[in-house]
Amino acid sequence: MTENIVTRMCSVNGCESKHRARGYCSVHYKRASKDGEFVAFLGTCRVEGCELPRDAKGYCSKHYGRVHKYGDVNFTKAWRPQGTVEERFWIRVNKDGPIQPRMDTPCWLWLAWTNKKGYGAIDVDGVAWLVHRYSWCLAHGVEPSLNVLHHCDVPACVNPDHLFEGTLNDNVQDMIAKGRQPKGEEWSFAKLTNEQVREIKIRLRDGERVGELARALNLDRRRITAIKTGTAWRCIEI
Repeated sequence: MTENIVTRMCSVNGCESKHRARGYCSVHYKRASKDGEFVAFLGTCRVEGCELPRDAKGYCSKHYGRVHKYGDVNFTKAWRPQGTVEERFWIRVNKDGPIQPRMDTPCWLWLAWTNKKGYGAIDVDGVAWLVHRYSWCLAHGVEPSLNVLHHCDVPACVNPDHLFEGTLNDNVQDMIAKGRQPKGEEWSFAKLTNEQVREIKIRLRDGERVGELARALNLDRRRITAIKTGTAWRCIEI
């Protein structure tokens, strides 16, 4: 036997729309929420001084959102310093940073937001500038024509004495000169470990052929050949 299913309708007289929430259809629910009719039977927000209708757990939608996201009904976004770009820049700089090896003066560290690589940014007339480039510009009075690089190797540093102009190749050469380039398995795209490469070199030294070794290890012949000729993995010695 099939039971009759009763469809609940809107409680407003003359409205034949289906029920959505709190006795109303979607249209009348929005009107009641906007006009404050919910306050009469739901009560106001539990936060002192707030007269908005309750929405969840005794709070209005605004204060409930704050509690849910930040855990505090009084949470407000951090104060944004006013003033010129230069004033907003210096208020976020700590000039008492650490002194790095090979450097005679301390780093001036950017205290605000930084990206995943550690570089900060600041809004200059609607354009996001990396803060070390902006600092170089302040010190020299002109925009840099090349990349701005760090002598100190600290991405968040904005000390103009630690900055210099250079190309991408200059940056690579500086990295190599300081021994900062990743080696072997330190490379993020490395497919083999140092121990695996060492084993391959030993087996090649002992006379095993490239093809046989590639099949045994399920590797591309070109990868084995590059290891044998020293084109790749020259840092691993046996």
